[in-house]
Amino acid sequence: MKKPKVSVCIPVYGTEKVLRKCLDSVAMQDFAEKEIVVVSDASCGVNEKGEDAKKIVKKFAKETKVPVVFKEHLNNLGILETRRDLLSFSSGDFIFYIDSDDYLEGSNAISFLYNEAQRTNADIVNSTAIAVTENPEKNSAQQEHLQKKIGKITLGELSGSQISEDCFVNCKHCGFLWGKLIKRSLMEKAFSFIPFTECTMAEDLCLYFFLSVFAKKYFGVQERFYRYSVDSGISSAQSITDIGRWRRVCSAASAFVPVVQFIQSPEGACLSSSLVESMKAACNNFVANNLKQLEQRVVPELKEQAYSLLCEYWGEDYVKTIERAIEVQK
Repeated sequence: MKKPKVSVCIPVYGTEKVLRKCLDSVAMQDFAEKEIVVVSDASCGVNEKGEDAKKIVKKFAKETKVPVVFKEHLNNLGILETRRDLLSFSSGDFIFYIDSDDYLEGSNAISFLYNEAQRTNADIVNSTAIAVTENPEKNSAQQEHLQKKIGKITLGELSGSQISEDCFVNCKHCGFLWGKLIKRSLMEKAFSFIPFTECTMAEDLCLYFFLSVFAKKYFGVQERFYRYSVDSGISSAQSITDIGRWRRVCSAASAFVPVVQFIQSPEGACLSSSLVESMKAACNNFVANNLKQLEQRVVPELKEQAYSLLCEYWGEDYVKTIERAIEVQK
């Protein structure tokens, strides 16, 4: 086939049970000039038939005749590096990320977003999501809170520095990567400022910071094609009983390193003081939240080791500074 206009990029980690639903929702899109790129981040899950991601994708491609590129990591690298590889293995002019436990509603999501990108010449076309669950026991208040979080959007056009300030200073649209159609050239530029980074927290913040800083035009649409599953992931109330899982929590520090380095570089001199202060506040909030998780979720026998690891990631002086600020607020 000729070069696709849109690459739909799907990261996989432990979501094999719902991967086919995600793939099928992409296959039913009426936009013909698309490809699907799937990268398994050393996922070891299987679906109800005992099939791993590779077998699921192979069967899907055979049955639907939709072009699929499939790659897999030998070691778990985290979502940021998986998204980087999804970009490198794709060839479309635009990138559309969709998490493998989510799906698209309707058949015209990709075509609508692509047509809007062509009409407006936007680097980022942003749509929002609807939180969905198949678990009737889910707390409705929690679901409503999540819906407010993922449903933030600024409709219409933003340009230049308005984009980053609208997201990170005014908090009017969310910086999640999924649900956005993004120019490939912009994505490549953003990644060029991010060295190899293993992290499982704050990765969207890191990447969207650079995307929003370098984008020339953003356009938000009110259509809600994206269905965000609230059934996956780890409950914030669940105890942390192994140091490996705590390391994943601390890895948010790695996502902030490229952001801080850029702010302090000559290229970052163009950033507004309000944006810089907002990013500093976001960093402080992540450390404060890590400390709260350490207190409330880490089992007693791991607390000392977990605290040492937290200081290793964020820096002992910085952690202690945040601790003092928390005490003052009390």
